[in-house]
Amino acid sequence: MNRLIPMSYYLDEHGIHRVKSADGEELLGSFLEEDVQSSLDNCDIVLQSLSDVARGIRQPFHSTGNAHDVFIQPDRVCIEHLWLYPPVLPLELTMNQFRQALLDWRTFLLSTLTD
Repeated sequence: MNRLIPMSYYLDEHGIHRVKSADGEELLGSFLEEDVQSSLDNCDIVLQSLSDVARGIRQPFHSTGNAHDVFIQPDRVCIEHLWLYPPVLPLELTMNQFRQALLDWRTFLLSTLTD
């Protein structure tokens, strides 16, 4: 399960950053939209936490955001949605999959944000 997750990024008609995720992997897109949002700072905080856990500098990391719980462990990342009904199964990703999704989101944000 180390393949990259195909996603496409776009601005909706209101100028809000959006993600189209592959079927079965929508939790990753909703995490980016609803918890990281259009914030480079939020993205960088999650990337730094991911790096720190991977390097053993930090214990496994848990964060509760607007709509998701994220658990970063040395061997995997788990995303759970807090509010969906009926509930959906958590999404497990490799560290590399999660890192690449965050880096791609960050690149998209940088390409669209203005001073």
